[in-house]
Amino acid sequence: MAGEWGVQTFAELIGGRENIIGGPFGSNLTQADYTTIGIPVIRGSNMEQAGRYIAGPFVYVGAEKAARLASNQVEAGNIIVTQRGTMGQVSIVPSEPSTRYVVSQSQMGVRVQKSDPLFVYYLLRSTAFLNFLDGATIQTGVPHINMGLLRAWKVAAPDVQQQTRIAELLGALDEKIELNCRMAETLETLARALFRSWFIDFDPIRAKVKGEKTGLSSDLEALFPDSFDEEGLPIGWGLSPLREQVCILSGGTPNKSELAYWGGNIPWVTPRSMVSSHVSETPDSVTPAAIGNGTRIAPAGSILVMVRGMGLHQGVRVSQARCDVSFNQDVKALVPAKLDESYLLYAVLDQQLLLRAKVRAAGHGTGVLPTDALDAIKIPIPPTRAHEGLFRPFGVINERVALARSHAQTLASLRDTLLPKLISGELRIADAMDRIAAA
Repeated sequence: MAGEWGVQTFAELIGGRENIIGGPFGSNLTQADYTTIGIPVIRGSNMEQAGRYIAGPFVYVGAEKAARLASNQVEAGNIIVTQRGTMGQVSIVPSEPSTRYVVSQSQMGVRVQKSDPLFVYYLLRSTAFLNFLDGATIQTGVPHINMGLLRAWKVAAPDVQQQTRIAELLGALDEKIELNCRMAETLETLARALFRSWFIDFDPIRAKVKGEKTGLSSDLEALFPDSFDEEGLPIGWGLSPLREQVCILSGGTPNKSELAYWGGNIPWVTPRSMVSSHVSETPDSVTPAAIGNGTRIAPAGSILVMVRGMGLHQGVRVSQARCDVSFNQDVKALVPAKLDESYLLYAVLDQQLLLRAKVRAAGHGTGVLPTDALDAIKIPIPPTRAHEGLFRPFGVINERVALARSHAQTLASLRDTLLPKLISGELRIADAMDRIAAA
């Protein structure tokens, strides 16, 4: 099937060389150019956090500066490709917070006038584009390509009708992935709010003190006392340092030159892997031989906390291990000793802002969260008789969050398998639909 597709330059595919926007000099912006309102600027940080669409937060430039950068402006729906730095990043320009943006000197915009825009997006996400980058990237200084190289890239593509069918199929998968991710985020937000209401603000107890309705079932309501002690805690409740509720483990990195340690089936977690409240899949993995030789196991259910890295200044990452994992020296593992693991997860997530305030600078922009600051944080502890009833809702929600994320990962793996085969013409659409139905 691929042999039936015509070969053309990328510039021809999208409708002309002028449809590649930007360049290394036109938007050479500095910190002094940025404002809090105006035209948003797409930079490398926006690409790093992006999925299908460019993600904020954005910096802005004023209208006068933006006018001088007319040749570096893109519109909602255009595609952004990193041309300098972390190669291979591709996302679509969103319609919010603006319909037009300025691209920095590290990105290029792609305006598609001749082909299906979503097909071109997936083409730039494919192994065909990565293979092109491998051969075209200039390694002098910061790795980069230029507009001329991208324009001249030779690609094979079907007619627009076939492009649209391929794009719609891959787009439907992406929409299902995004739906599962949004579901997980919504459920997690609910659990966080519930934890704060019950265990920090004590809303059910305050309602009982005032003689008001709690909105809870009678069985659940009975687990909350109707008064506070002299310290302002619910009668019978306490605050316990984290160190009394968990076993805190340190991680490490096995010898990278010892091949027997790497490539096994045990995920090796670093802060880069901790992008959500759950972690089970990581870029790197180790073998059983690595355990005790530079790293160790954190059992499923453990709470992983980022304790070292430049990213600590932006926030303390917290994730729950959904399977047995190993982890590096920038992470601590909190292994529950007494508390329910889901309750512990949301208790630590609730402390993220406090933990960030305890981060110390360690030189070269690196942040460090001291162990004594971590293990001293206080966790609210209800009476033991109330644990099962009060903790159960968090376990239920946490499992639903994990299920939604697992579905998203399964669909993402399927998409990543189908994408290069569809884009290259190796796989017919009907066969791809059969695989999706089977999943």
